[in-house]
Amino acid sequence: MSPATEHAPARRPSAAGRRTAEAGQPVAEPRTRLEVLDARALRARSQRMQARLLMAGAGVLLAVAFGAVALVQSLVASEQLRIDSTRQQLAAAVTEQQQLQLSRAQLESPARVLALAEGRLHMVVPPSVTYLAPVATGPTLLQARSGVTVAGGSSSSLAKSSAVKNGSSGKRGSR
Repeated sequence: MSPATEHAPARRPSAAGRRTAEAGQPVAEPRTRLEVLDARALRARSQRMQARLLMAGAGVLLAVAFGAVALVQSLVASEQLRIDSTRQQLAAAVTEQQQLQLSRAQLESPARVLALAEGRLHMVVPPSVTYLAPVATGPTLLQARSGVTVAGGSSSSLAKSSAVKNGSSGKRGSR
């Protein structure tokens, strides 16, 4: 064995290079050569495997990170659309409220009320105002039930007459 063939892996012959027997059956292939690997070769193979796994893990982690970023961006975009829609609705509602307030102010204006009263309801402004003097009324229902007669019918004379009946002087709270 030469040093060059000692560490080289054994090769299998290709399908074109196989020999066939007269009956069409393949000839038994020579056995592949098994070799014992030293610790250095095993460590190198293990390190290569770890590096491949690390790169694959990093690739998967990177793909997941890009997916998460895309998901968050789509959520932010949809929320922004919802916020914009709500702002538009708010602006429309504020404009409608201002229009309604303006309409209410126009409907409540004294000039409109006067024109409506004169035109539709046929009301007119009187040429002069006459004030009536108050009329003395008769006893109230309470006074009539208690049997108290009041000369002037006012509530102050009622209080005086009830105070005389109870035996107190006309002042409240004095004994």
